[in-house]
Amino acid sequence: MEAWADGEACELGSAKERHVLAVLLLTPGQPVSIETLINRVWDDTPPSKARESIHSYIARLRGRLNRRSGDTAVRLSSRSGAYVLEIDPQTTDLHRFRRLTAQARAISDSGDQEDALRLLRAAEKLWRGDPLSGLSGEWVTKLRTSLESEHRAAVGLRLAMELDTGHHADLVGELYGLIHQYPYDESFVEHLMVALYRCGRQGEALEAYHRASHRLVEDLGAEPGPSLRRTYERILRGDTDLAASPKRPRGHAGPLADNLPRDIPDFTGRETELSQLYEELERSPATVMIRAIDGMAGVGKTALAVHVAHELADRYPDGRWYLHLRAHDPHQPPIDPAQGLEALLRLLGEDPQRIPEALEPRAALWRARLANRRMLIVLDDAAGADQVRPFLPGGAGCLVLITSRRRLAGLEGARPLSLDALMPLEAALLFRRIVGQDRRLDSGDVNQLVRLCGHLPLAVTIMANRLRHRPARGVGDLVVKLSRSKDRLAEMYAGDSDLLTAFELSYRELSSERREAFRRLGLHVGADLSVGAAAALIGCDPARAEHALEELIDRHLVEEPDSGRVRFHDLLRAYARERATEEETPKELERAVHRLLDFYLYAADQADRALYPYRRRAGVTVAHRPDLTLIDRPRSAAEWLRAERSNLLMCIHYAAENGHPTHAIQLSHAVATYLERSAHWEDAARVHELARRTCQETGDREGEARVDLELSLVRSRMSHYDAAFEHAGRGLDTFRAMGDRRGEADTLDHLARVSWLSGRNREALGYAEKALTLFRAIGDRHGEGNALLHWGIALSYLGRAEEAMAAFENSLEIVSETGDVATKAMILNNLGELHFSHGDYRSALGLFREALVILREAGWRQNEAVALNNIANCLEREARRDEALHFYREALT
Repeated sequence: MEAWADGEACELGSAKERHVLAVLLLTPGQPVSIETLINRVWDDTPPSKARESIHSYIARLRGRLNRRSGDTAVRLSSRSGAYVLEIDPQTTDLHRFRRLTAQARAISDSGDQEDALRLLRAAEKLWRGDPLSGLSGEWVTKLRTSLESEHRAAVGLRLAMELDTGHHADLVGELYGLIHQYPYDESFVEHLMVALYRCGRQGEALEAYHRASHRLVEDLGAEPGPSLRRTYERILRGDTDLAASPKRPRGHAGPLADNLPRDIPDFTGRETELSQLYEELERSPATVMIRAIDGMAGVGKTALAVHVAHELADRYPDGRWYLHLRAHDPHQPPIDPAQGLEALLRLLGEDPQRIPEALEPRAALWRARLANRRMLIVLDDAAGADQVRPFLPGGAGCLVLITSRRRLAGLEGARPLSLDALMPLEAALLFRRIVGQDRRLDSGDVNQLVRLCGHLPLAVTIMANRLRHRPARGVGDLVVKLSRSKDRLAEMYAGDSDLLTAFELSYRELSSERREAFRRLGLHVGADLSVGAAAALIGCDPARAEHALEELIDRHLVEEPDSGRVRFHDLLRAYARERATEEETPKELERAVHRLLDFYLYAADQADRALYPYRRRAGVTVAHRPDLTLIDRPRSAAEWLRAERSNLLMCIHYAAENGHPTHAIQLSHAVATYLERSAHWEDAARVHELARRTCQETGDREGEARVDLELSLVRSRMSHYDAAFEHAGRGLDTFRAMGDRRGEADTLDHLARVSWLSGRNREALGYAEKALTLFRAIGDRHGEGNALLHWGIALSYLGRAEEAMAAFENSLEIVSETGDVATKAMILNNLGELHFSHGDYRSALGLFREALVILREAGWRQNEAVALNNIANCLEREARRDEALHFYREALT
């Protein structure tokens, strides 16, 4: 329910007021009795003062509507026990929707399909989300169901008209979405089957039927209806009448000029890209549209461009031309634009004697010949914008599809369309289509094989063709071969097609400096990497690394999933590592990886110091100190650790398993507090166990004791209290044996925390007192402040509130002196809980809000949730329930 006036949203009050307005808007100009309003707002359970409430809602609505809409646009009046909303129905989207659909039906009956379609499209644009969202009740539910049925009927009518006028290619993506939304609506399945069949995709049409049939049987125990079955049978026998595409009213007759390569019979996926392109053509049919399709080698750029050209053939009756620009042809150099223009002009029928010699006059002649024509031009495998620019039309009505491994950012007027690898289901479907429907294929093996192919269309196609021509072999044989091969790329060949050559051509066109960067980036042990990590691997400063990444991104040799971060496609990473092994010495490779581990260790230590400055930590020394300027403050440090968490974990595993024990131990220690406070406890437990084993192997007793303490804390967070006490006990024994009083005090303080977490509050009190005594003896003010906090928590759990309050206040005084804001947040939170338990909600609320600010800054997620929940509790007790609900939802999130 929304109201708008003068381009601004109007305030409509509570849900009940909006409910009343909805009832009145359904029948504008007609009286609605108070009894009807009561029944529709409260169903069968109205409150005792329902009539008074209705009067109150009406009064408030009348005031709001009158303030925003003037004297004549809308008026809410009363008539003998009823209310009337006097308003033009066409100012309400529902009534406009109904008028437009009714007009479309009438116009369609008279034969004007295009005008009817225009009206139906306008009607559908009025539909946004679920009707009456935010309102509830039996009447609302029934009305919502009725309105959704109206909407689906209008959509169905429009789809039928679109098919009748030959717009089948435009509908495929939308129909897949509608079937996902309404899985049991057979009419949508039938429309999709017809659309696919008319696009020449008979196999997909039959598959759509089988999926729908399986869904109906499995979920509802019902067979497909007679209409759907008849359409299936017609497609199965290749009914030419059903396949015949009705011509669109704007189509032209006459001979066609066409040198397009044949469409790929097994073309699969890309529904989103196709829908986007077709929608743009619908919006701007008379303009020149230039689409630059870019992506890595083997991602299917040419296949998509040629498929689109065939799908749109009837829209461009004056010619469909294809030109291979040969940027990555292993046997020929890239085509010269003047040479390409001569070829195209000859295809247009131009007298060779009249074609100018120079490039610019040829381009001018080409533009003149394209003027006032509707032509489609595919420029395949472009080297760059300069090569493409002379071929672009000057007038309206043409479509140019360009494919390139580079992003053509400098090409004026071109809209980019970057392709990624196929979705897993699409890759599996492509594999099955190429192999053939007659082969029985194990789904698990197919899914594993296309994963090994990186869901890359060229790789999937190569492996499917190999299997297609080897009937005695199974998919599992290929899976085993690829899984065991030390050179997976070398296995991806079929006939004269192989993936290694495709990658090689992209690599060889790089400068020697960029080839070195590409090779070394492939050595990264994590999932993605930042500019800083790239600089470490390459062995250069961040500015040079950023320039290298920009060029590799533009050439689709690396991907940019998020701003400032890049990653490899799996197969390109394998190729980069292969090139590194072939072209770099073992020492160079070792130095690159060592620089990377140094980068992550130094950066993680700096982030840890920025976030938790009072944490006891071992010193970190690195051979290659990186240039870091962005993680010296708590917020940026938390963001860096959040972004790099998976990479840091992978580095710890890599270091432990590949002869870098110091990196493994120190990295585990550097990320310990972040992992614990951000609630990544499973991850923390795994890397700490790894670090503990490494400490034992290297004889690092102090490091092992520190890891035991970190493991104990994580295990206690996971409620594994026996393991937590066991680890803490081992650490305590080691620290005492080494005479490390600070380590002993830290462990006693930690045992206090584990004790009250596990409900052993008297033991917690004892451990906290011992820790407090020891911290005071060695003059550790920071440790004293923490021990007082944990002592106070134990006291509060034992019901000794006054003593707990004193302990918290003493702790707060010390941490304010030392500047430990994280501990301060915990003290504030615990003080707030004491005030709350005594009914002082206002004081508690202030303390919780202060704690929340600190916890958010530090990225301490678990305790942020606790603080949010505590704020909500205070607001709820003060009857501020709307505010409380907001904080409860945020805490739950």
